[in-house]
Amino acid sequence: CKEVSFFYKVFCKLRPGIPVMVLHGNMKQMKRMAVFLHFSQSPAALCFATDVAARGLDIVGVDWVVQFDCPDDAETYIHRVGRTARFESGGNGVLFLEPSEVAMVKVLHSKKVPVQVVEMNTNKEQTITPRIQSLLAQKKDLQEDAKKM
Repeated sequence: CKEVSFFYKVFCKLRPGIPVMVLHGNMKQMKRMAVFLHFSQSPAALCFATDVAARGLDIVGVDWVVQFDCPDDAETYIHRVGRTARFESGGNGVLFLEPSEVAMVKVLHSKKVPVQVVEMNTNKEQTITPRIQSLLAQKKDLQEDAKKM
């Protein structure tokens, strides 16, 4: 929840050109519903979410689910990525894994989850680290949030 809140705040400051939203379990239910409705009605938006959004939310038109935290099991992965495949539509999922987490690929294969392993091309990598560092230098509240993670 701390990581989701931190990156939500950072991306709001980076102003990516689309609405940036957040969903997590520490929000009151009414606030979560308001964010859910706003996100589901937006033609393009970015929503940082904890696993509170992994089940029970039917949002038409979600094209991508990007996971930065390795799920605990295949079922959690399926529920997270399932946000893209609603009402007979398809979607895409990306799961970033640390070297210590690559065993999850075998777990997913054992559950018949189609997985395509792609090594990152570091030559094409674009970093936003300097921009985030600049923000942290300017914004004490973000510095404090970063320390809590």
